[in-house]
Amino acid sequence: MSTKEQRSNLSTRSVNTDCDLLSIQELKECIRMLKAQKRCGEAISLFRKAIACQEQVLGSEHAQVADSLQELGLLFVELAKFKEAEPCAVRALAIRRHQLGADHRKLAESHHLLATILRFQGRLSEAELSFKRSLEIIDRNDGANHPNATTILSGLAGMYGFQSRYQEAEQLLARVLNIQERLYGLCHPRVAECLDDLSTLSQRQRKWEAAEPFSRRVLSIREATLGIDHPDTLTAVHTLAQLLERLGKTAEAASTLNRAQAGKSAEPEMSAAPSALELVESAACNRKQRRYEEAETQCHNAIEISRHALGNEHPQVATCLQELATLHRVQGDYGRAEALYLLTLAIREKQLHSNDPQIADTVCSLAQVNHALERYCKAEPLYKQALSIREKALGREHPDVAIASNRLANLYMETGRSAEAALLYKGVIAMSERSLGSDHPEAVTARQNYTLLLKKRLKRVELENKLKVGSFEEPSLTETTFVSAENRLYEVEKKHELLNRASRLREQRRYDQARQLLSRCLQLTACQKDGDLDSVVNCLTEVALCHFDQGNLEEASTAYEQVIALKRKVCSPNNLSLSASINNLAMIYFELGQFEKAERLNSEALTIRERNPNTAPRLVATSLNNLAACLYQQGKYLEAKPLFERALRVRKECLGSVHPDLVASIHNLAIINHALGKFMEAQQLYRRVIEVKDRILGEQDARLIPALNALARLYIQHGNYLEAAPLLRRVLKVKTAVCGQDHPEVASALENYGQALSRLEWAV
Repeated sequence: MSTKEQRSNLSTRSVNTDCDLLSIQELKECIRMLKAQKRCGEAISLFRKAIACQEQVLGSEHAQVADSLQELGLLFVELAKFKEAEPCAVRALAIRRHQLGADHRKLAESHHLLATILRFQGRLSEAELSFKRSLEIIDRNDGANHPNATTILSGLAGMYGFQSRYQEAEQLLARVLNIQERLYGLCHPRVAECLDDLSTLSQRQRKWEAAEPFSRRVLSIREATLGIDHPDTLTAVHTLAQLLERLGKTAEAASTLNRAQAGKSAEPEMSAAPSALELVESAACNRKQRRYEEAETQCHNAIEISRHALGNEHPQVATCLQELATLHRVQGDYGRAEALYLLTLAIREKQLHSNDPQIADTVCSLAQVNHALERYCKAEPLYKQALSIREKALGREHPDVAIASNRLANLYMETGRSAEAALLYKGVIAMSERSLGSDHPEAVTARQNYTLLLKKRLKRVELENKLKVGSFEEPSLTETTFVSAENRLYEVEKKHELLNRASRLREQRRYDQARQLLSRCLQLTACQKDGDLDSVVNCLTEVALCHFDQGNLEEASTAYEQVIALKRKVCSPNNLSLSASINNLAMIYFELGQFEKAERLNSEALTIRERNPNTAPRLVATSLNNLAACLYQQGKYLEAKPLFERALRVRKECLGSVHPDLVASIHNLAIINHALGKFMEAQQLYRRVIEVKDRILGEQDARLIPALNALARLYIQHGNYLEAAPLLRRVLKVKTAVCGQDHPEVASALENYGQALSRLEWAV
């Protein structure tokens, strides 16, 4: 009998009269075949019929009924039909608990399925309880390091990451990595997946240095197991390249991307058929670059692919529609944008829980459309709805909550409700700076909006006061109090603006104008009764930098001494900001030749950085190097050497093999060995510096000269002119290329080379 005939016979059979174990088995076979053929709608219909048969033959509380409900729930999850999946999972869990007891392994499966369903409906606290219950059962039955735990741990870690509970997520993923490495070995695709999750988690926290080793391992594993041309490997290449770009390793990032391009050219078929989600991501990039026609084509293609593969009401279709709607909104086509947002919202409300953040995204976008059209009565409740959903789903400190609050505050300001706007802006500033940092665009925008609001309110109050004085009326106490408080906040923003402008002028080398603004900023601070030490410290630091950039080292040291004195009053002894100022003052004393003072300050900076657990290793290495340099200048070579060696070890661990700071450490260690008479060690180190710089900079770069000269001097010191001559010839060649034929340094290099040649001829 053919599959079609079998399905036809089964569908016409009466469930009430013809159900038996054989027919149930036939139904299950048909379901498996339909699922394999992606005919999910028909599979669901037969699933329901099979469950009804099982209930009639075996009873509604039988374990096989629970198994079928579990399978049906999983199928609904695959189709993103979470509302339909939930009752299946709940009932399967209840039957298994009744039949098998509370701690049976199968209950872990049911709890995990329910947790997944709840998570994707935005019911995160309920999902967390189910995830944890599932883990408890696995741990009790199989032990904490059983492979069955990895899927549950990964799911819970993903949810924690979504909630910005990064530390908890990292702990869970570390446990997954440990299990998988012991189970599969260090080089396996599943290990790469976990490392990729850890890298993503670090990047979401802007911990780029922490993410780098994870991304490097991901790429290494995928190259070894999948090949350089595999799409997953190419994705890993792009991820690592972006990370290297953020870390300032531009040359390595470009080299890494070249590998990706080579992989694409080797697999044209793969690169020619991007997925719907890749098209949406590309469309978003094109939208941000204002390449709207290309972005619109990509959105339409993504929608067509998603609908054909997944149906009209899948969440992925909603994602594609959302991007197309945003594309029309940014171009001012609010009518089409609104229609698309409403269609997106209808799909998401049908498929997702009412408190899902994706629904908040669409509602907020709809509010923006109404806001732009000045339909404030429609926009306000939409903003409030989006804000409420995000607070429930993500927590009050999440950056998306700050963004929604900022938009609602803008609406209040535009509609004249300044008191409500002020309250929201203050909250947004605090949230943005805590979660994103004070320099993040959202935090800056919130401060600018709040400053604008204060200016408007101050002008209004001044006008009202003038009118009241004219009519011989005094302003009320509450109004006077308000003006005083808001005026102080306005002054704080004014100082912040002056400081930023001064910093920009300094970077443009307009030092006199910068110092004028800094002087005004200090005057504003002095006028305040309670003072503002932070502003004073920031201003004096900028003053010191102005003097340092101009070469006025005495004036710079005086300003830094004031900064350090103030910081000692308000900062803890192990404050990293204090160590930075001490380090800068030490550098100035070093430049002035006051090496004992520089040594004392560098020693203090090193102590602070070693005691503070949040210190980046590279800062410790910098302090070690600076202190060693001070000791070297005083002839304390034996004390300097172990510090240079330690700095080199730290930099090797955290910077990679070609970082400029690492090369500087190697050079410093060569110099100290040279000074101590350890010529073989010094020679090897000098050569290593030259090899690395050759590879990174090329043969004609001026930064090669110190190492070439140093190695040449070492050879001359031992009368080895045969080795010194080609090095001095290279110095001459580089200086000629960089400085020109007539430069004094070229003449000096030519003289050194000539002397080496003459000595060489005499020796021969």
